[in-house]
Amino acid sequence: MLHRVVWLLTGHYWVNILYNGEQMIFGWTIISYLVFIPLESMMLMYFGTTPFKKLFGLKIIDFNFAEKNSERYWKRSFSVCKDGCFFGVPGLNLILYVVSYTKLMRGEGLVWDKQNNFMVIGNNLSVFEFIFCTLVVIFLPTFSTAFIISLVNQIFL
Repeated sequence: MLHRVVWLLTGHYWVNILYNGEQMIFGWTIISYLVFIPLESMMLMYFGTTPFKKLFGLKIIDFNFAEKNSERYWKRSFSVCKDGCFFGVPGLNLILYVVSYTKLMRGEGLVWDKQNNFMVIGNNLSVFEFIFCTLVVIFLPTFSTAFIISLVNQIFL
């Protein structure tokens, strides 16, 4: 039960791998996206970016400045999950992240932004900065999950 709580809090595959690879990965992945989509939508609507987008120097510009329609933000976030990271399938999502970032840096728009009338602007990162940021995005969730598991085990076990 403890690992399910940690999974719910962190939303990462690694918790199940650490706990004998239970076959609940799919269900917990869905739950994590049910948390992610509204959270990202709200952050974009109010701040125009998210913490990891900020790390990569990206900002979302809404072409409908006068009208903040939350439905468009929700549709964008769902499309990102579906088309941009293939619902978090390990390996494939990393490839899609790199492809998306490359398209953005070439000035091409992404499908989910064009459909919902958004544009992404960003700073070009050096190769070192891009590799560093990518490693942070990959390993930070893993380390945070391991830290939470360790902390919870020390407190409750």
